[in-house]
Amino acid sequence: MTLSEAIQHAARVASSRAAMPILSGVRLTSSKGELRVRATDLRVYWEGRVEGAVGQDAEFDMVIPAGVAAKIVARWRDAKLRVVDEAVEIRDASSHARLRSFADVLDWPELLVKDDATAAGEPSVEIPRAIGRVLSAASNDETRPSFCGVFLEADPARLGAVQVTATDGHRLHTISVPWSGELPPAVIVPIEGAEAISRMVAPALTIGARLVRARCGDESIWVRTVDADPLPWRQTVPVDSPLVACVNGAEIAKAVSLAAILDARVVELLCGPEAVVVRSESLELGVIESRVAVVGAGAGFDGGGGMSMSFSPRYVLDALAAITGEGDGDVEIRSGGGYGEATLWRAPGGGDEGARALCVIMPLRK
Repeated sequence: MTLSEAIQHAARVASSRAAMPILSGVRLTSSKGELRVRATDLRVYWEGRVEGAVGQDAEFDMVIPAGVAAKIVARWRDAKLRVVDEAVEIRDASSHARLRSFADVLDWPELLVKDDATAAGEPSVEIPRAIGRVLSAASNDETRPSFCGVFLEADPARLGAVQVTATDGHRLHTISVPWSGELPPAVIVPIEGAEAISRMVAPALTIGARLVRARCGDESIWVRTVDADPLPWRQTVPVDSPLVACVNGAEIAKAVSLAAILDARVVELLCGPEAVVVRSESLELGVIESRVAVVGAGAGFDGGGGMSMSFSPRYVLDALAAITGEGDGDVEIRSGGGYGEATLWRAPGGGDEGARALCVIMPLRK
């Protein structure tokens, strides 16, 4: 990890709205040629270790403003660091910046939660990807803490797998991914911690009821779990919902994006036996309509003359991204329960082969 990468990662964790000013800083500690870079917002504790950024004799411990430092190092590929006149000097071949320590390191908050890990997994690429894919469905409503994060639990329907779930009450994204090792307890990872873990390449996760730890190379993250009851989200997933259509994920996403140009609030999906028509209409501006062919043998409309469903285009696009990931595989659209919701499933071959994804979207009333 380079100095630039470490400071930028730390700045993402540091809080910009904290009542404690020290939380908006990055702590730099140098000893025996190794630099420790730390940041926290009291929920997430991040630490990175950098080799070669300081001299062997450099000994210091200082806190500098995270936002300013991140903007400076983002412009330099090979930044170095030293202390000059009680200030941290960051420099490259032709430029330098000096930032003074603005807080006493004795005020730095330490991680006080006891590590109660009960399950340790092997390094995994799929888990951070799954967390990143479901995050868009998490809520920012702090009055409902159970919704403000990503729910991790053992998948009861799949041996050796972990279910990664997020919901805000209007939509739900869930992905089942393989887990090697003892299955973890059910925990809610706060949004800030989930975002930090999702940026890691292949971390090894250790999960306890109160603390989740992720390590990858020179980078470590400790996240305090949300103290709230887990959601009984499986009760909201329609059982045996009939197949309406199977379509290519990239094609339906393109059609929804086009329709959203005219109306960013609602798009209509008209599902028929041969195609799904994606439509938006404005009395002042006109109509945008796209036709996406149904794919797959035996897939198509099961219910007679057709079905019309209206949704937020952003919710549909987020769901498609959660299901297919970086691919453009096929997606099954199924009709929901008594509320008219739609469920989107990953079709066979539609996305990461190790993951099983499902999204539920509540309809909009036009």
